[in-house]
Amino acid sequence: MDTEKRGPARLLHVLKGEIDDLIVQLSLGKAEAIDFVETNKSDLSRRIARVRDSLGGEGRDVGLKRKLDEVAVQLALGRMETRDAYEAQRGRINRAIHDARGEWRHLEDETRQELTEKAESLQIKLDALALDVGLVALVAEDELKVRKDEIAAQTRRLAEKLKTVGGEAGEEAESFAAEAKRDWDDLKDNLGRLFR
Repeated sequence: MDTEKRGPARLLHVLKGEIDDLIVQLSLGKAEAIDFVETNKSDLSRRIARVRDSLGGEGRDVGLKRKLDEVAVQLALGRMETRDAYEAQRGRINRAIHDARGEWRHLEDETRQELTEKAESLQIKLDALALDVGLVALVAEDELKVRKDEIAAQTRRLAEKLKTVGGEAGEEAESFAAEAKRDWDDLKDNLGRLFR
């Protein structure tokens, strides 16, 4: 998440939403988790279409349109119900998003921030989906269950921590937001370790 242009209240709001989504996703069964991720793919795809339609036809916009089209294609490639489909699509979606992010730097702050947040959100949900589709072939099913439980517990702890924050302002809020962001990054890294 790009936090440089975001105050602590905005950052905490975004983190709370992401954590709530992750708690929901981790509590779902495989079919429901796949549906949840597919819904998020569709949401990002619709936002990309709106941004693409608002772009002009010359200069930097042409390259960005191509990159956004590629993300849209990857998002539309069907359900990730099998391990093979998941592995292939996750990699292509992540590459397409990475390439597009390099091109959308010139967009206005609010649009760029929204695309970045939605893209990162989907990437986290894709990582979490690995726990349901049993992606990590080298990891035993029992170990995947333990990892899912650990990540769910870590997510719930972070959610409880964020609930205790009120609307305080100033240095305390900035410090808490920075700490919450570090905890969130640690949680994302924990999910990412499934692929290393």
